[in-house]
Amino acid sequence: MRPVLFEIPLFNGIPVHAYGFFIMLGFVVGSWIAAKRGPKVGVPADFVLDLALWVMIFGIVGSRVFYVIQYRADYNWAIFDLGDGGMSILGGVLGWVLPLAWMQWKKGDPSRPKRGLVAVLVRTLAACLVLGTVFARAFYLLPRLRVDPPVPDVLQGFFKRLAYRITSLHDSMYDYGVFRIDRGGIVFYGGLFGAVLVAFWYIRRHKQSILAISDLFIPEVALGYASARIGCFLNGCCFGHPVRDAHWWTVTYPGPSAELLSGSPAWEEQFKQGRIHHSAHETLPVHPSQIYAFFAALAIFFILSWLWKRNKVKGAVLGWFGILYSVYRFLNEMTRGDEAHIYFGMSISQFISVCMFAASVVLLAVLYSRAKRAAAPAPPVSTVSDRR
Repeated sequence: MRPVLFEIPLFNGIPVHAYGFFIMLGFVVGSWIAAKRGPKVGVPADFVLDLALWVMIFGIVGSRVFYVIQYRADYNWAIFDLGDGGMSILGGVLGWVLPLAWMQWKKGDPSRPKRGLVAVLVRTLAACLVLGTVFARAFYLLPRLRVDPPVPDVLQGFFKRLAYRITSLHDSMYDYGVFRIDRGGIVFYGGLFGAVLVAFWYIRRHKQSILAISDLFIPEVALGYASARIGCFLNGCCFGHPVRDAHWWTVTYPGPSAELLSGSPAWEEQFKQGRIHHSAHETLPVHPSQIYAFFAALAIFFILSWLWKRNKVKGAVLGWFGILYSVYRFLNEMTRGDEAHIYFGMSISQFISVCMFAASVVLLAVLYSRAKRAAAPAPPVSTVSDRR
C-alpha cells in the first residue's frame, strides 16, 4: 500500500497520490492511442483529444457522484444546508454576472445556433440562479477552510500560504468528505454514465457517427480502467474479501501506525466486522481484487483492439465491451471485501452488470442483423411481359 507515490518539493511538499496519478496516466495513454487510431477511420486527432478531455472531466464527476450516492450514509451533508444562513453576497453577485457576460460575449458568434428570445432568457436565468447559489455558498465556505497542521509562519506571501492550505486540507468546520476524491471512492459505472452523456452531446454537436466514435474510444476506456485499478491497489481501496489461509497471491493491508493515524480501508472494514482486534497490525489475507481487475481490463483492451481492426459493423466493438466488462465485473464482485449495498441478492455493480449484459446482447443482435440485411443481394426485379 502506497497512497502517496512521491512529493514535489514545492510549498512544503506537494503529494502526488497514486490514485490520481494512475487515473491521469490511463487518460493520457488512452487519449494518445485513440488520437493515433482516429485518422485511420476519418476522425481528426484534434476532435479525439477534445472529446477525451470532456469525457475525462464528466467521467470523474459521474464516478464520484455515483459513489457518494451509493455510500450517502457515510457522509455529512451540512455543507449543502443553505438554511444555516451561510451565503456570500459577493459570491452570489459574481455567479449572476458570469452567465450574463457569457451571453453577451457569445452574442456575436456566427456559429452559435439561433434561438428565440424566450429560450435565451430562460436558459440565462436558470444559469444565473444555479451559479449564483453555488458561488454564494462557495464564497461563504472557502474562508472557513481549516488545515491540519496549521499554516507555518515561515511561509510568507498570499500565494504560498494559499497553496499550502489547498495541498494540506485535512478538515474544517464543515465536512468536505463528499469532495475528497483524493481519499478514494469512485465507481466505474457512474463514470461510464457521465462519460456517455457528455460524449453523446459532443458527438451529436459535431455531426459525427456515435457508433463509430464509440468503437474508437471504448478499447482505450478499458485501458484507462486497468491503469486506475493499479491506483486502487496502491491506495488500498476496492480491496478484496478475506481468505481462510495466506497464499502467495493474497495481500494484507496495514493497521494504524505512526504513518497512518487510522488503519487502511481494509483494516477499518475488517475491524468493523469484528474479524480483527484493534491491536492488529495488519488485516487478514485478502483477495487482490484490484490486480484481478487490472489483468481482466488489460485483456479486454487487447481483445477489443483486435476486434476494432477487423470490425465491419459500427457499434459492434461497443457491444462486445458491454458483454466482456459485465461478465468480468459480475465475477470480480464476488471477491470484493468492501461494503456494498445489496439489490435483489446482488451488489449494485452486479445488478448493473446483468442489465448491461442483456442490453449489449440486444445491441449486437440488432447491429449484426442490420448488417446482414444490408449485405444481402437485392432480389431480382421481375418483369411482366405485355401480352396482347
